[in-house]
Amino acid sequence: MAWTRYSTRWSPAYLALALTYAITGKLALLLAVPPGYASPVFPPAGIAVSAMLISGWTSLPWTFLGSLLLNIWSGYSPGESEDVRMAAALVIAAASTLQAAAGGKVLHHEIGYPAPLDNIRDVTRFLLYRPFFV
Repeated sequence: MAWTRYSTRWSPAYLALALTYAITGKLALLLAVPPGYASPVFPPAGIAVSAMLISGWTSLPWTFLGSLLLNIWSGYSPGESEDVRMAAALVIAAASTLQAAAGGKVLHHEIGYPAPLDNIRDVTRFLLYRPFFV
């Protein structure tokens, strides 16, 4: 299983993860109140945690790439240097990846995978742990 080893192999699903992260993130940022970037909902976080839960560590480089693309795409600000924009995008991408790793690992430990969520115990655990990572 993907949880036992780290691999950065390429597949269309992982590329789709990165692109979906960037596109849904851009759409979510349309809900942000200018001039800030705080959005009331941010689907990419849930997508990244779900990818980590399902495919394990192999999804993390693609989550990083998707977040990096999103932050480069959305981070343009006149008068700001290219180095500052890139550094901010890298830090945010690293934090997003860490969030996905922690969330996916905790959910995998608490409810397992595949998670049928067909009993009260699993559903309750999912609902209790999910808000901390998404």
